[in-house]
Amino acid sequence: MITKRVILSAGHGKGSPGSYGQGKTEYSQTVDIVNRTAWYLKRDGQLPYVVVPPELDVAHAIAWVNARYKRINDGIAVEVHKNDFSNSSANGLETWYGDPGTTSQVIATKLHKKLIEITKLRDRGIKTYKNAPQGGLVWISQTNTWALLPEMGFMDSDTMNNDLYAKALFEGILNMWGLKPRVVKPPVPLKPLKPPVDPCIKTTKELAKVTGLLYDANSNIMKLNAVILKKDLEIERMVLAMGDLQGDLRVCRNKKDVFAESLEKYRGEVVLEPPTGFWAKLRWLLGKGG
Repeated sequence: MITKRVILSAGHGKGSPGSYGQGKTEYSQTVDIVNRTAWYLKRDGQLPYVVVPPELDVAHAIAWVNARYKRINDGIAVEVHKNDFSNSSANGLETWYGDPGTTSQVIATKLHKKLIEITKLRDRGIKTYKNAPQGGLVWISQTNTWALLPEMGFMDSDTMNNDLYAKALFEGILNMWGLKPRVVKPPVPLKPLKPPVDPCIKTTKELAKVTGLLYDANSNIMKLNAVILKKDLEIERMVLAMGDLQGDLRVCRNKKDVFAESLEKYRGEVVLEPPTGFWAKLRWLLGKGG
């Protein structure tokens, strides 16, 4: 039984960009497809996967895989390529596998079925590596594990829809183990959160109100203090004025006493001439005698 593990590799490497088409290199496109496929596998979570460092050329990529996986059933190694042909009208998708009549042909059929079903590209079939124009594909013949090599469209005529290719490759890989993609539920939209209410807001408002009242009260007290100070000054001036009046009154009283004494003395010293006429003299005499 094949261990549930897929080993993903991008065809070619930094030193071998592969074919060219539409201003792009085969290497840049296969790296993008592999990265997107790894993302789908990670999100799905059913199948363990590893990605061969993309900067490695084919010989070093095979050595990297073989150093980690020794037996044929340690997983399935899939190296992604894109096709190239002098005729720009060439199109479609094909998958290379190992020997006919073996597990390699079975898993290639399962992978290829999903690739065609999802991409809708022309079906160029599955092909044994022994019939490859290069005289054999070393990725398939020299890798320890089961190895496949899908050609994902042609560089010259391709739509470069790498996300579609990645989704097809992801589902094809699952199909090799009889798995289906898990239903990924869309995230439940979060209810809008009400901003937290500061428990001190009400107290702060009340404190501000009380502070305002205290400020107003202090202002009124200051005004009253100013009025009181003014009244105190007026009272002080009135007290001073009263003191002056009391002094003047004492002077007046002293002058009155002096005047009274002078009047008495004057009365005692002044001799009035007797009036003329009998009756007038008589009243004068009577008055003086009294």
